[in-house]
Amino acid sequence: MKATQLAFPIIHIEENLVFTIDGKVYAYYQLPRMGFNTQVTASEWGQLLHNDFHVLILPQMETIEEMPNFAMKPDDPAFLHKVNQIIKDKNISSTEKQIYLGFALESHPVETVKKKRSKWKHFRRYLESTSGLRAYDILDEEFTWYFQREQEMYQQHLESFSVKKASVYHLQYMVKHCHDRGIGLPELNPVWKPKQEKRKKDGQVVICPNQRDIQLLVQSEYEVHAQEMTVRRFHNGAVREGYVRFLYLTYLSEGFSVADYRSLFQWLPIPVDLSIRGRIIPPEVAMQFLTNGKEGLIASGQNGPLVVWKSVSEMQKGPFPLFDCTFCFGLYASTKEELDQNTQVLTQFIKEKGLELTTPVGEQFFSFYESLPGSQGFMGDYAQRWDPAMIAETVMNTSGPKPFLSLDELASSLEIPWSPSERSEDESTILVTMEMEVGQPGLDIELPANLPIYEVIRLLQPMMDGHIAPDEPCVLEIKAPTGNWVEMDEGHYFHECSIMDGAYLRVVSKQQKIEYRDMLVRLGHLPPEKVKQLFEEWYKNEVIRGGGEL
Repeated sequence: MKATQLAFPIIHIEENLVFTIDGKVYAYYQLPRMGFNTQVTASEWGQLLHNDFHVLILPQMETIEEMPNFAMKPDDPAFLHKVNQIIKDKNISSTEKQIYLGFALESHPVETVKKKRSKWKHFRRYLESTSGLRAYDILDEEFTWYFQREQEMYQQHLESFSVKKASVYHLQYMVKHCHDRGIGLPELNPVWKPKQEKRKKDGQVVICPNQRDIQLLVQSEYEVHAQEMTVRRFHNGAVREGYVRFLYLTYLSEGFSVADYRSLFQWLPIPVDLSIRGRIIPPEVAMQFLTNGKEGLIASGQNGPLVVWKSVSEMQKGPFPLFDCTFCFGLYASTKEELDQNTQVLTQFIKEKGLELTTPVGEQFFSFYESLPGSQGFMGDYAQRWDPAMIAETVMNTSGPKPFLSLDELASSLEIPWSPSERSEDESTILVTMEMEVGQPGLDIELPANLPIYEVIRLLQPMMDGHIAPDEPCVLEIKAPTGNWVEMDEGHYFHECSIMDGAYLRVVSKQQKIEYRDMLVRLGHLPPEKVKQLFEEWYKNEVIRGGGEL
């Protein structure tokens, strides 16, 4: 057990800033979802990652009932209810992730004499705060300083990445989630905000926050064991119990792919938290470390991890920081047996990716504190040295294809045909080719969504002869993740993708209109005139046909 005094790390929360017990201030942001094709270069992140940081990745298990209203507006509510029941019966879910990124801001500058006084002030603050005598006071000029630094960083680096500033509500969620693991979803107060009071002391305006407002978010009973924790707290009208275990990444294989790592949050059927804490290594120390590592690999006749060779090359060109990063995985469940099962699932998955995990024996409570916003890192023994490029790929909030029901599975369960050329007996409706996606559309779900569409093309290929018969509408989604996109003039994009055995679909698209989405994601049956209208509009505006090509 580490000989360290644990104190609640957060003194005050103001907008997206977290003031901590050790005098640091973190600015937290929420990373939006984006496609896998989004690129962030190492140089861009090298400019951004210039100080200690904290990444908190939290899972969000989604079911079809939790999809936003805009994603589906079925003509028949009973049809949607049947599909929901199929999803539940087959236990299909999709895991999205919420990523929060915190940066330690540059410290408030003071003159030499004030620095000495400030050191005593911080020590006194620590004693008084941990003993409960009085709250931590913050100089009004400190508030102004840190908000200016945060705004400068956001405008110069983060705004171009579409990063959103976290709110007090988000930070409330991050804190309460850490204490509700294994118990249930956090009960949040939409108007909660820690109180503060302005006073004048020694001729200066100071803000006196009420730290108890934040501490009361996490009132729980903790029973710490060697390799897990039991948490008990009043939740949703009753005292509930949860089990938590923390594991640390201890080994990266040479062929490690960040894409493999990202899939962890999408395909595992269990909730997994990940807290990454990065401590910047001085450039001269990082360069010596990499140079020694490269020379050692050459002497031993090994190729070595690509990151070593790449980082040496980059650092020789200019400042390129390295970070000591700890990767703490948090598992939780409502029973000890379920926690053990989840641990086996995670460790097996990690092992298949060429990584290794370990559970720090007797240090679970330190791991718990590490995941709180603004907390310091305690588990430096498990640090891995990463460069900004690897960190950038890790924290990208990408989303890919979700688990989905096959057409045969869905159609047979609902007892309806799905053949793309089949009509109902009374000719009143056209059966639209359907597929149920669990998750939000528009986030790289096109690959599984397009599979039945490609099947339509395959079946209709013999009838095409350079055109599609008017009574056989073929619905295509313009934006596809596969194939080769080539930019043409005036913002047009030429797309070529292989469908089957050398057959190609060629589409020229200027933009994807929201009206066309109905043809892919709308549930239920569309009237023939609606299908024809949408298809004709799409055909007229989006398709260039000629020479036997569609």
